[in-house]
Amino acid sequence: MHYLDFMKTLLALQLTSVPPDRIAAIVGQHTYTYRDLVEAMHDRSQEYRRAGIRSGNVVGLQSPNTWDFLSAHAALAALGAVTATLHQPLTEGECHALMAFVGARHWIRHSQVTSVGDSLETADRPEGESLESAEWPLAIFFTSGTQSLMPKPCLHSHQTLLGNARAVAQDAGMDAQDRFISASPFTHLFGILSCHLAWVLGAAQILIEHFRPQDFLDQAVRHEATVAFMVPTHLRDLLGYLQEHPQASKGLKLREVRVAGAAVSPDLAARTDQHLGARLVNHWGMSEIGGGTYTHWQDAVQVASNSIGRHGTGVAIMLLDADGQVIVAPGQPAEMLFRGPSLFYGYYNNPSATSDALYQDAKGQWWLKTGDLASWDDDGRLQYRGRLKDIINRGGMKVDALEIEHAVMTIPGVHQAALVAVPDARLGERATLVVELEPGATLTLEHIKEHLRQLDIAKFKWPERLEVWDRLPTTPTGKLAKARIREALQPTVKDTAGPDRIARPNGR
Repeated sequence: MHYLDFMKTLLALQLTSVPPDRIAAIVGQHTYTYRDLVEAMHDRSQEYRRAGIRSGNVVGLQSPNTWDFLSAHAALAALGAVTATLHQPLTEGECHALMAFVGARHWIRHSQVTSVGDSLETADRPEGESLESAEWPLAIFFTSGTQSLMPKPCLHSHQTLLGNARAVAQDAGMDAQDRFISASPFTHLFGILSCHLAWVLGAAQILIEHFRPQDFLDQAVRHEATVAFMVPTHLRDLLGYLQEHPQASKGLKLREVRVAGAAVSPDLAARTDQHLGARLVNHWGMSEIGGGTYTHWQDAVQVASNSIGRHGTGVAIMLLDADGQVIVAPGQPAEMLFRGPSLFYGYYNNPSATSDALYQDAKGQWWLKTGDLASWDDDGRLQYRGRLKDIINRGGMKVDALEIEHAVMTIPGVHQAALVAVPDARLGERATLVVELEPGATLTLEHIKEHLRQLDIAKFKWPERLEVWDRLPTTPTGKLAKARIREALQPTVKDTAGPDRIARPNGR
């Protein structure tokens, strides 16, 4: 087949370089080869050109993890257009607001191309760059905390995304024989890493449109998946299903289960090893950087629950305290700063936010201020200590929310836990613990306090109120939506008087 001259971008060239008879995607019983993918990329590129899409145009893409997503993403990349991913749960109004902010002219969903405006805005790109350049813009990812009125769209190039995938593959020892399966949405940077890993390796991607434990296990077993991507919520649901249907994992060939977006408990890591026969790999990353640090599937089981591993190939991590001092001693928490080839170009159409997020050191090198706290351990790995904004200031005493959440998650029957600050007239802030329990489990505040006492955790860190919700809210990418939890608590928590346990039937 003769392909169009404009298909010269790095991603398009990568796909055309893979042996065409290799399997690119598996959907149920149907397989697609890389020949099929390149032909779909070519055909859809022509379709999109007829619809008026040109190089540099931003195009909204809203789709589950399907063949349509893969071929649309590849086709837009071949054109030199920029994919702005939109999560499935977003409403039409929310999608329009986000697309308007980034100047998107078209919206692709359900395989249909819709015109959404007359804007001729194009994505920022380095002066003089051509389509063949690795620095040509490829995609925009909205950060997990993005609100439609104040978006933070992260602009990435072909090199930042594909280079990140190559680094992860190299560090993990992956190859073309691996088969990837993702419960995480491709519209999130962690999920699309699974797709890009397959593409840079010339490997196969097993596609599941919606996550259901039974379907996920069925496809993973049938098609011999070796690497899985998901958030801890997916993994807990998967392991819960296996408790009732232990035979569902028979024949599973998973080597590693990669998770991101939330804390990993020792129990979760151990159960993954025991019931899936796979090692849990803990990722730390952001929409701004891709995969920044991660554990390794050859690490001991407990490593994934007490660290976020080491930085990836080509990456540098610096811990900087509030006084601007670099922290190298183990055990001292400070803000993580990131530098590396996968660093984004900036927040598209939001230069002030970009400026606020960057730090220049004495050598003139630029780092991303992540807003995440971490400390080094004795083995040179990083231990995640939560978000800067997750530090609760109780009368001048600082409480690390993640420390308490991690401790509470070791109580049998606790499915998820979130410690959040609520205003207090005397102390400034007090801590409220919100939990989601396993079916049939019960929990009281006194039980929690006794558990924390046995763990030798200082009393000032203990939660002063407990709420049990049927389900904790999450973002479209599966992270705990702490902002929504805080918002729900504000009208009800006036002071510390009253009951210490409140049940909210629907988690609202």
